[in-house]
Amino acid sequence: MTPEFYEQVCQICYSALQLEAGRRSNYLDQACGADASLRAEVEAMLAHEGRVESFLATPALRALPTMMDAVNQAESALAVKMASGEGLDRSPDDVLTSPSEGFSGFFAPGATLGERYLIERELGRGGTCAVFLARDRKLHDTSVVIKVLLNTWRHTDHKAWLEKKFKSEIEALSRIDHPGVVRALDVGAAPDGRSYLVMQYVQGESLRSVMAPGGMGLERLAKIVRQIGQALASAHRKGVIHRDLKPENIMLQSADDEEYVKLIDFGIATVREATDASDRRTTEVVGTWCYVAPEQLRGKPVAASDVYALGVIAYEMATGRLPFNDAAILQLYESQRAGVKVKPRDLRPDLPDAAQGMILKALSFTPKDRFTNAKEFTDALADSLMGEGSPAPPGRRAFVLPKRWFLISASILVTVIFILAFPSFDLRNEKHIDRARTTSLTVPDRRLNYTLEARRDPGRRPLAKPFATFDNVIFGAGDEMRFYISSPQSGFLYVINEGPAQTDGIPNFNVLFPDMDIGGGSPEILAGQVAQVPAAGPSRRENWFVFDHEEGVEKIWLVWSERVVPELEAVKGWANTRNHGAVSDSTQRASLSHYLTSFSAVKPEVERDEVNKQTRLKIKGETLVWMMKLEHH
Repeated sequence: MTPEFYEQVCQICYSALQLEAGRRSNYLDQACGADASLRAEVEAMLAHEGRVESFLATPALRALPTMMDAVNQAESALAVKMASGEGLDRSPDDVLTSPSEGFSGFFAPGATLGERYLIERELGRGGTCAVFLARDRKLHDTSVVIKVLLNTWRHTDHKAWLEKKFKSEIEALSRIDHPGVVRALDVGAAPDGRSYLVMQYVQGESLRSVMAPGGMGLERLAKIVRQIGQALASAHRKGVIHRDLKPENIMLQSADDEEYVKLIDFGIATVREATDASDRRTTEVVGTWCYVAPEQLRGKPVAASDVYALGVIAYEMATGRLPFNDAAILQLYESQRAGVKVKPRDLRPDLPDAAQGMILKALSFTPKDRFTNAKEFTDALADSLMGEGSPAPPGRRAFVLPKRWFLISASILVTVIFILAFPSFDLRNEKHIDRARTTSLTVPDRRLNYTLEARRDPGRRPLAKPFATFDNVIFGAGDEMRFYISSPQSGFLYVINEGPAQTDGIPNFNVLFPDMDIGGGSPEILAGQVAQVPAAGPSRRENWFVFDHEEGVEKIWLVWSERVVPELEAVKGWANTRNHGAVSDSTQRASLSHYLTSFSAVKPEVERDEVNKQTRLKIKGETLVWMMKLEHH
């Protein structure tokens, strides 16, 4: 399950919980539509209502992943709303205030709590707590957030455990005094005996909301991750392990054109006097499982567990995807043991190699193999991202040859190689060298620019908007993509898709451009003209290519030539409404495969425009061939 899918499940589940049981079925009919898998996940989450905390006290390796995600995602939505009031347009009539639903008039809009806090509205609720937006009447009506346990838990077997959990959060926040951590302002008791926590109201947006599918800009990533590490290190020095670090629990505030980090939701934090890997105590296993360290899955969180979660977040910020995407916790644990298979630079080639090494170190299976503390990790990562280099590994001393000696050594080496390779060198050969040099200089550059535009499955996410990205985005079934291609020169463009499957040992190909039904199959593109692929016209579904349920890596070949290419002209006729571009003739597929792979060793120069998400290609010669890989699951 992807994080986006679970977010959708939890949003529907949360809305359903606000309705009477008899009205939920009709609501689910509307919210889920014909999506049976979405409906099944929502109903499974609803079925576990009231059994949340018994699950939280169960070791994760024996727990059901669907239940864990239900709890975590509900709490995630609550945490973001608690911090910022994001998306809170509910009227007072929508606020749940009846005793049967967990609240009395003490928390109704307009009520004053502790003769100080004027309740404005309920912000939201998770499995155990609810939060309210209030005004501090003794402090110039400053906005604050009040968190209180749900009344429904007061008469259950889990009351003692929940109260202990709630008090741990109060203690955790009272210990930490750092600008990057949400502040605890006050505690009190409501007239019905329940304790409540008053916290700083954070105006901003969550890190999740600004994370791009193809990864964030490296400079912004560096600034954000450095601040997260500083705040987290401060919590660790006070003996507090967050245990649920994830993008939803990291808020971003803007002031004077600067961006500041604020960690929130310490609701499941562990408070200890000492937090080291030798501690043999176990605890309840909680946290969002895709960010949970291996030892935390075994009920033994340590400070390094938060460093692991931060490594997952850094990987996701850099690439737009998670390092592990297992659907079950046991599978996740084994994947963590095996190590990260898809390295960050496989998805983000412009990521510095040193930065990749640091992220992978933070994701080590064993806590002692990670960084000593969060600040050490994020400072080193930020420096490498900003091009400031990184220190040599512990126990090894870096040695840098002075530049002048490097040039001298290089010159000597080149001279020796030249003499050994050409013992019969004759000055008469200079004519041939000059002629070759002149020929090389007169060969024109061939240039091609393209932008990949993607859109998440509109059938499941009807409000999803197209976004420009590079080819490192991971696609799912139903996702869509298209290209915008241009060049400062005129020429002939062919776009060929090579699928992951083969028939009779020969790759399967689809001709994506030109299209016989649009433009008569002409591959010609004029200088400055922007070609949309698939071409604009009625023959394709809204002019998008749609990914099916087959998993693998699609290769997209771009061929940009000064002249028409006979090998490609021979197959472009398959790009019609009846054949949908699929090349059925095995002889033609073999010929096409031979032609394309003959260019595999000739790599164009590549420049990526991060601002406009445009890839620019250049090569000397009359034909430019470029192959990109699009991964889909």
